[in-house]
Amino acid sequence: MSRKMRSSTASRNRTGRGVRAAIAGIAGFLPELILGGSAVLTGFGFFDASRGFPPYTILAFLVLPGMIIFTSIARIRAPWERTFRDDARFSTALMIASYALVSATGGGGSPFYPVVFLMMAGISRFHSPPVSVVSLLVAIAIESMGFLFNRHMSASAGELAAHLAFLGAFAILNTVIRRFGKFVTARRDTKLALEQTAAAAKRAMDYGLLAKGSVKEGLERVGVKADRALSPVRKHLLELLRVAASARTSALFWYDKSEGTFRLHDYSTIAGGPRPKEKPPNTGLLGSLLKVDKTLAIRDFRSLKGGLSYYDSKVDVTGFMGTIIKKKDDIVGALCLDRSDSKPFDEELRPLLYEAGAFFLRLIEDERYLIDLTKEREEVHRFYEAAKNLNKALTMSQVHQRTAEALETVADADVTAFTTLEQEERRDGKSVIRHRISFVKGVMAKYLENLEFEDTGAVSLVCRRGVVFNKSVSEMKRRGAPMGILGNRELGREIDSILIIPLVAQDKVAGTLLLASSKQNAFPDDVVERVRIIANQAAVCLLNAELYAGMEKMAVTDGLTGLYNHRYFQDRLDDYLARAERNKQIFSILLTDIDHFKQVNDTHGHQVGDKVLVSFAGLLTKAVRKVDLVARYGGEEFILILDGTDRPGAVRFAERIREEASRMLFAGTEGPFSVTISVGVSTYPEDALQKAMLVERADQAMYYSKEHGRNRTTTWVQAKNYTESEELR
Repeated sequence: MSRKMRSSTASRNRTGRGVRAAIAGIAGFLPELILGGSAVLTGFGFFDASRGFPPYTILAFLVLPGMIIFTSIARIRAPWERTFRDDARFSTALMIASYALVSATGGGGSPFYPVVFLMMAGISRFHSPPVSVVSLLVAIAIESMGFLFNRHMSASAGELAAHLAFLGAFAILNTVIRRFGKFVTARRDTKLALEQTAAAAKRAMDYGLLAKGSVKEGLERVGVKADRALSPVRKHLLELLRVAASARTSALFWYDKSEGTFRLHDYSTIAGGPRPKEKPPNTGLLGSLLKVDKTLAIRDFRSLKGGLSYYDSKVDVTGFMGTIIKKKDDIVGALCLDRSDSKPFDEELRPLLYEAGAFFLRLIEDERYLIDLTKEREEVHRFYEAAKNLNKALTMSQVHQRTAEALETVADADVTAFTTLEQEERRDGKSVIRHRISFVKGVMAKYLENLEFEDTGAVSLVCRRGVVFNKSVSEMKRRGAPMGILGNRELGREIDSILIIPLVAQDKVAGTLLLASSKQNAFPDDVVERVRIIANQAAVCLLNAELYAGMEKMAVTDGLTGLYNHRYFQDRLDDYLARAERNKQIFSILLTDIDHFKQVNDTHGHQVGDKVLVSFAGLLTKAVRKVDLVARYGGEEFILILDGTDRPGAVRFAERIREEASRMLFAGTEGPFSVTISVGVSTYPEDALQKAMLVERADQAMYYSKEHGRNRTTTWVQAKNYTESEELR
């Protein structure tokens, strides 16, 4: 085949695909086109019987029911695939059909006109608001066309307005009713779900699967899950008992020892049978079961006074059998059977009833075991995640905070604190051991934060002996052996349980981890073991954090003088500038240089020169405030940032350190000697606004001092004025 023929064939194929795509697109909108045409015919009055029915009107009459059937079948066949377009087609077809009926039977005066309003109400009631809006717009269009062209729908503008108002009112009212119905249903379902959840949690607490008060603490999920696991078995067991005994009702009641009452947990009854009370009184046969404490059978129920107290109304009963469910020696519940026919219960049912109660108790124990396993697995998972998170901590504060978070997963403590062991050297050469709280979280954080205390009390004991301290304050007082916790201090009257664990790293006690709780015996052995594991890990992390802090300090400090280095100064200067610009504040920069320092090295040696640098660095460190910054700029040059200090204040500070530096004496190879310094000062924002310019102008001022006699302080303004006067000369 030639190239020209192949090109022609490809062109025809493309044209064919385009035509098929256009046809498919038009076919996709064919229902909308049919509905639109039908609406126009209705609005123009072509369905009016008095005008006769042209062929296209008859066709529209036939198509409209077909459209309604077509859209209905599509909705019924795949309701989960319904879209807004499907619903809009269906509701529009219904609305147009209603108007066609009205038009064919007399227009605005038709007895079927209320059908339009009812159709609008139905669409608004059972469809979404957007679908209702589409139907309302179609109705407005038909009404408007009918009024404008032949007035067969509305004879006057007032009648048109009334029709439209009624349509809008029906649409809005039923939409509101629909929304309100959904709200009421949702509220009812929510209330029912909450009641079922509370009931399930209560049953779980009765079975001992959930601790008392857990519902208030938000642990209903555990109770609901446990009750759901037991519910089908419980229902099946009662159903089997009822069928096996040919009874009318089998019921399980649980006994609340604290209230001395029974509570209905579940029951099985024949179709239409009576429902037992939720909280029956301890009278009649239930009271008798408590007294006899064994399986009780009544053959002739009429001879027993008091009747069946667990029914709301008088029920015709001819036989009863019940047994007490006991756990060890405690009554926990009762299983009851009753019947209304003339046959008595078989005596062989006694052991069956007893075994059914025992079987249910074993189910509860199995469920409790599974819950304990699940809780332990969750606790281990939380413990592992917390420990893994602790290993990621790099700084001391991160270690403290993440340790506290890890401890929350294993211990119920009101106070969590870290104490550090610090050794101070006194002037007489003796060392003094003191303790300090480096981190605290809990109810007494403000009272304990950064507290220092002497080397006595429980914390001191744990540090000296390296043992775990787990005591009850009330128990120690009862035995007449009270002990201070933080030195001679106690933690507070409300605290009863104290747990202190030593923090040991590299075979050395560096401090303690302290937990305190207002509850008695808050830290059992299993909790202590987990806390001890976290404490050991925290001790290692604290050591690593200390090493990390040391490495960080080495990266930003000068190895000889211990001052910050040039790089750190540049980073912090950005912070000072940003804060000063934001808060409209001032600060000054001082650049100092030791005069004739090269001669010191040449004459006395570099070791002596290093001592001069270290001594001068110590002088600057003592002179500055915490908000200031001092750094070694390079060689014998030092730079300072004086926060919130103007030019006169910076000059006074520079003069003070210049005089103090000149009074320092150093031992050299040729005898004692002293040094002087030259200082340059620049101030933000008066002298410069940019970082580089501020430093450069302080440097220019310092070199002016060195070039004009040394041992002096010069501001950049003074240096600038002198330079300008020299240029004028």
